[in-house]
Amino acid sequence: MVRPLLFSSADAKRILRARLLGDWVIVTGDPDVATRLEYEVYKPGTPANNDFEILVAITKDHKVLPIVHARKTPALRKLLALPDQEWSELFEMRLVDTGTEGTGAAHVFGARTRDARREWVDAILEVLA
Repeated sequence: MVRPLLFSSADAKRILRARLLGDWVIVTGDPDVATRLEYEVYKPGTPANNDFEILVAITKDHKVLPIVHARKTPALRKLLALPDQEWSELFEMRLVDTGTEGTGAAHVFGARTRDARREWVDAILEVLA
């Protein structure tokens, strides 16, 4: 069961910053593929689903922005089959529908250094109210 939690903007930013500077990644792209990813790796109704979240934020220009993010887990690593360095640098998965029924692909983007990762996080959080 989905349990919505309400946070202040400051708390939401703090939570998102801690996660993205830790072992969570941004998930962007096709929402249907994101749903399939959730069911494949972070099955709803199981403890694994605690590692796949949508934080709905308000931007400075008063738009609603869903920020899907997921923890880097062994199951995700197995699915993506990334080499060690790409896995350690992973920051964003951009999901696309491949056009074949029930399949998708992930374009992965990484941050090579801690400073680069921090810059990306700051850029994301900058647009939030």
